[in-house]
Amino acid sequence: MLRITDTPNILTHVQLIRTFNTRTQSDTADPQLYGVAAAKNGEIVVVDRRNRKVKVYSPLGQLIREFGAHGKQKLHYPRAVTILVNGNIAVADYHARSIFVWTPLGEPITAIRGLVEEPHGVAGDIQGNIIASDVRSKCVYIYDVNSESVLNTISTIRDSEEPTLPRYVTVSRLNSDVIVSDELGDCVQVFTHQGKHRYSYHNEEIKEPSGVCTSDHGNIFIADLYKNRIHLVTPTGEFQQFIVTGDDGLNHPSDVDIDRDGNMVVSESGGDIKIFKYIKDYVPPEIRSLGDEFMKIYNEACQSGTRSVFRERIMLVGDHGVGKTHLAKKLSGEEYNQDKHGTTNGIERSELEVLHSTNWAKVSSSSATQSFTEEVGRVVAEKYDTVRRSTETASSSEECIYTRTGSEFTERETQGRGEIMRPTDSELKLADGNNVAADMVETPAEHHVPGEEAASTTIWDGIPREVQWSTIKHSTITDRAEDHVQLSFWDFGGERVFYTTHQTFLTRRAVYILVFDLTKDFPKG
Repeated sequence: MLRITDTPNILTHVQLIRTFNTRTQSDTADPQLYGVAAAKNGEIVVVDRRNRKVKVYSPLGQLIREFGAHGKQKLHYPRAVTILVNGNIAVADYHARSIFVWTPLGEPITAIRGLVEEPHGVAGDIQGNIIASDVRSKCVYIYDVNSESVLNTISTIRDSEEPTLPRYVTVSRLNSDVIVSDELGDCVQVFTHQGKHRYSYHNEEIKEPSGVCTSDHGNIFIADLYKNRIHLVTPTGEFQQFIVTGDDGLNHPSDVDIDRDGNMVVSESGGDIKIFKYIKDYVPPEIRSLGDEFMKIYNEACQSGTRSVFRERIMLVGDHGVGKTHLAKKLSGEEYNQDKHGTTNGIERSELEVLHSTNWAKVSSSSATQSFTEEVGRVVAEKYDTVRRSTETASSSEECIYTRTGSEFTERETQGRGEIMRPTDSELKLADGNNVAADMVETPAEHHVPGEEAASTTIWDGIPREVQWSTIKHSTITDRAEDHVQLSFWDFGGERVFYTTHQTFLTRRAVYILVFDLTKDFPKG
């Protein structure tokens, strides 16, 4: 069954974020780009057919390295490039009749020969297999790198009367469908990973489609080389729009990919790379799943400002008895006792605070709640501080400041600039109309928290005391302490009986540490 995620909000007009030319000092001719791939670390990899090279650039367009022009894996006619799941770089070379594989640093790994006669497109799936298109046999091959064998052969010939020429190929990030651009058929064909034809995307405006890619949402992007535009197609094959055209400065797009930030990276055959922002600000899937109203609230909140959160979840996974708990204790500076700690039942959590990456200290189990209340208090205090500063600025040329309660104005002498003022009345209006108890703007001498004297019309209504305290504390701080990183360690029990419950707690927003015993055979450790 095809699973479709929420479609992102597409910008009415795409924004060109960056453009750069890929000619380097060692080039003997102007570059001709046939392929582009965006790596998870932000690097942009291109293949230059004319100079017979692989070139790797930073997200800002700075050349990092280039290779392939010399050595045992010398390129002859590179046509496409992809980043495999392990980070290695694979290139389809038409004339060499090979798929060349390098490490991310450009060190040669292998040359796959005999798989295809005339390779044109290359891609990788999440299992680490290589998918290559062959214009001679008009097939797409799924190749197992480990066993060096062909797992499946997909024929792109649908009707003997219709010509076909498979060029670029990609694998859907949504459901692992194999997507092939068909030059002679003027279409894009979509197959299941097992080779069943799902559908063909035809558009009377398309002419010899070239590079294809998909987004995390499953949308398909098709580079229309001769019409100077990119087609945006739904996962089920419906045309959505021309997302970039010649009016946006696009000129002969040869290939397209989506980078780690969700931006569209386009290679032009003339040698330029152009990066476009095509979706509105990213909304986490947890928020999207709640519906449009929550997405609206989230976006409005982001417009008021965002804050970096220095917290990370560390997942320790592995078989039982390999030392996950021992590792967690060592990292937190605790002593490990085999008799005391023994086997982990379920999941054990511990919290660490890290300063300057060298000072690690364990904190109490309630730190997550404390961290939240501290953050809320900081935000409220900064909100008040902004209002206070604007009040001081407005009154800097006078000897007094004015506070307003209802329709009355009262006057008092200033205590000096830069100090926290205490209004004579019991409350001060914030810019947004909310009231703040006067006691919050000075540090209480005897642990006094505004209570009954703060009337029901004040901001304290319904706010927990610990948040009130955090607000009071932060409203008196002028120099913030340097932000620290809080790590939450999750030590998963390795017994098989716990495996079915682990999936409840797994998340992509975490760092995973796989622990195994080197004294045992790897499959068993």
